[in-house]
Amino acid sequence: MLQRIEQATAKKGRHDFGGERTHNLSHRNFDCSDFASADMRRVDFTGASFVGADLTAAELQGGNFVNAILDGAKASFVSLEGSAFQDSSMRRAQVVGAKFDHAIVLRSDFSGTVFDYSSLRGVRCERSVFDGGSFKIADLLGAENDLCNFRGASFQGARLDGAYFHSSDLRFASFVNSKVRGVEFAGGSLVGAAFSSAEVQASEFKWVSLDFVEFDDAVLDGASFAYSQLSTVLMRNASVWRTEVGSCDGYDVASVKTGRFRDAVAGRRRKEAHGGEVLMREILADIDSFALPGSAKLRVTKMFAAAGIGSDERSDSKRGVSEKAWKACIARSSNFEGKETFSSGILKAVKSLACTPLASRREIIAGLIEDWSARMRLRRSLSVGFARQMLELEGQNCGINSLLTGQQVRELYRMLSASRAYIPETVPRSEVKILAS
Repeated sequence: MLQRIEQATAKKGRHDFGGERTHNLSHRNFDCSDFASADMRRVDFTGASFVGADLTAAELQGGNFVNAILDGAKASFVSLEGSAFQDSSMRRAQVVGAKFDHAIVLRSDFSGTVFDYSSLRGVRCERSVFDGGSFKIADLLGAENDLCNFRGASFQGARLDGAYFHSSDLRFASFVNSKVRGVEFAGGSLVGAAFSSAEVQASEFKWVSLDFVEFDDAVLDGASFAYSQLSTVLMRNASVWRTEVGSCDGYDVASVKTGRFRDAVAGRRRKEAHGGEVLMREILADIDSFALPGSAKLRVTKMFAAAGIGSDERSDSKRGVSEKAWKACIARSSNFEGKETFSSGILKAVKSLACTPLASRREIIAGLIEDWSARMRLRRSLSVGFARQMLELEGQNCGINSLLTGQQVRELYRMLSASRAYIPETVPRSEVKILAS
């Protein structure tokens, strides 16, 4: 029966969730139920509730989860390829190592959900919330996100090649050590986001807010900032070969590298005329092999063609134009008298986000604490300032303390104890020592 349904649905050109159903389990209450390793492919779960349910390794491909509630579900290694989530809620769920390819997500809430090591290739999201979510080492090849929120989310080590973010809120999202190649950021905000040590070749940042963004040690070859202002950013040791830049008043860009990126893995320079083309072909081959939408392929092809990082340097003038623009940026970056420093600015911005009265505020704060704690060794003074802000030891209080768990409080005091000079007199050092242990 299942095979017949799959064939009929494919023949009609419908999505997996749009064909005939194997079962109708709509509006059922499955709270705290055990469906581990269950086979429930192409089932209609409209309006069903799975709060706290165990869906570990369950097969739910092509499922219809319209108006469904899956808050707190244990769904690691679950298979949800081709499923539909519309007006659904899956907050604070564990979806580690799951398969979410080609899923459709519309007006749904996934705040605080963990998608680490999961496959989300070709996912299409619109007007949905992933605040404080975790996508570490996840694969989001060709994912399309329109008017979505990823505030305080983590994409550390993830692959986002060929992805698209339109008018999305990515404030303080972390892309550290991630692959962000051929990605289009159009509109929205990346305030406070971190791209340290990320590969950002041939990506475009168009009309995006980039205040207090970190690009330290990032590979930005062929990226375009022509329509976004590079103000109050960090680009220490970043590679900007053929990187387009418009308005540039960035902080600390004096150490950028305008030459071709030296491949840290291979230990040699990419071939002069073919390095970018090889990378583009590899991404396009993956898009084809996973049957992703043609829009992803067109986007990657367009971005790499515009970047020109696969063309012959000797017959291309883009490198010279790029180097000239970056020299002007470097000259301006040394004079910031009277301007707000990066450190104070980013701390004010993160406090502002944490104080914003959002439904996902608790999840955003949790995501921020986890990310800043993980990078404490690299930004110790900033981490101390962040901890003081979250513990509301300075400035105006906005109720952050009431949203913190005991573990989060201990972690923040551990960050404080990294520098005794920043421990306030109101906090006994003996208490800090105990909490940090």
